[in-house]
Amino acid sequence: MAAPGDTLNGYFLTENTSGQAANADSLPTVTIRRNGSILPDSVTVTNPATGEYAFAYGTSASWSAGDLIVAVASVVIAGATYTVVVGEWTLSAGATVPLPTTTGLPGTRDEWRFWPNLETVTLRVVDLDGYTEHAILKAKRRAVQIREQAASGGAYVASDLVWLIPNELLPAGVTIKPADVIRDAASVDWTVLAVQPRGKFGNTWRVTTRSLVLVADLRTTCDQLRPSLAQDAAGQRAPVFAVIAADVPCKLMELEHAVLGEYQGGPTDRREYTLYVGSRLTLRAGDVIDVDDVRYDVVGAGNWDRIDQLGEVRLVKAGTL
Repeated sequence: MAAPGDTLNGYFLTENTSGQAANADSLPTVTIRRNGSILPDSVTVTNPATGEYAFAYGTSASWSAGDLIVAVASVVIAGATYTVVVGEWTLSAGATVPLPTTTGLPGTRDEWRFWPNLETVTLRVVDLDGYTEHAILKAKRRAVQIREQAASGGAYVASDLVWLIPNELLPAGVTIKPADVIRDAASVDWTVLAVQPRGKFGNTWRVTTRSLVLVADLRTTCDQLRPSLAQDAAGQRAPVFAVIAADVPCKLMELEHAVLGEYQGGPTDRREYTLYVGSRLTLRAGDVIDVDDVRYDVVGAGNWDRIDQLGEVRLVKAGTL
């Protein structure tokens, strides 16, 4: 707010279609409205830096407390004209601290600073060796709306989430793509199903995600262990198992239990399992999976290409009846 007679100062930014700071096609014009009425006064607009514009307007001391003053800019970018609010003040009886104003222009690079309920997340970019993690300091979540579910033809469900991520907060050279994962502050992983630019200049990414752990109700966790090439004093292999991935949400399902034959006077059995995991595992020969302090040998894996389904690891457990 400001008091009658104060000078109102405003500031806004412009970008090109690549999201970089750039001047408008011509110097923008700013008009002032008092309680909805357009004032004939001329407002001086300056261009202190590339893509940056400032203006100032002196109010009349005869105006009244409670008057609503709005600054509207007309800006031409790449041949298109935008008319947007770039400042708003309510006059008070005495001097007060002015309210900060947003840039107002569609697609400007800092509009995300005025979003409510921002949170810090981790972007986990999938690669051949698992994930590469990047901290995203500000992101906004929202539910998938009913009309979006209906338009998707069943592709989206009510438990999915949409994340809005400012493009300028992504590390240089990093893009978000399907199969990547957004991990929230509660360590819940949200697998990326679709990515769309948001805003006229694509300055924000709209990311539709699904928590496969929550959908599949994975209540158990497992550890992926990898043996070393260590040997004992006699030169025999004495591997030490190192934890490669810990506390991975999972569900273990037995597929087959077969008696194989005689072993040291008694029959042996072989049990095969499918382990559904909520996070991609990078598996190598010799790896084992520990579920509830029981170790299983890995014989294969699959389904990693289905971003809307859990990955599957095939396990066996051999024992003596």
